[in-house]
Amino acid sequence: MSNTQDFMTAMMRDYDRRLDALEGALQGLVIGQSSLMVEGFFLKTGIADVTATSIFSITTTNETGSTDAGTYSVYVHALITHAVSSNASNTAVKSFVAHFGRASKNDGTGSNTAVSEISESASAATTSATRDIGTVTMTVVETSEYQQDVQFTLDLTGSGVTTAGVHCYVRVVYQSYFTPPRLAQL
Repeated sequence: MSNTQDFMTAMMRDYDRRLDALEGALQGLVIGQSSLMVEGFFLKTGIADVTATSIFSITTTNETGSTDAGTYSVYVHALITHAVSSNASNTAVKSFVAHFGRASKNDGTGSNTAVSEISESASAATTSATRDIGTVTMTVVETSEYQQDVQFTLDLTGSGVTTAGVHCYVRVVYQSYFTPPRLAQL
């Protein structure tokens, strides 16, 4: 054998090993599906005291055939405000963090986990007797198998209760959906 033939034989063996490794890595991969993340920021003001208010929605797609299965987990970090503006004399704020998940089967039907509150800070109020924030509650309402609305209910306290605001950073980590879940302001 010549040096050229030895080189070519060694190169072919190396090529075969690499191809075998690649085929092994791709064995379980389903084309068109992946595990990804979407993020969004939503702001809603003018929220009335103790009124469940939809802030944003998460929507998945009704795909052709029975291919709607997937899962997602939602992380929400919210800034809760009571009467905050650049010229306000009595304001209050809270930080709120929670998460939940959803599992859908191939026909789109699914279920949500309960909302788990990670933390709710104490309030910081410039004059708590006038304006403050009591309890913050986040809920998920299934408006259809494909759309979940996230709502906040805020217990505003003090002698001068007015309206509140919710500023939400949202992260959705999902798996298996052909079309990524969509976030939308409500």
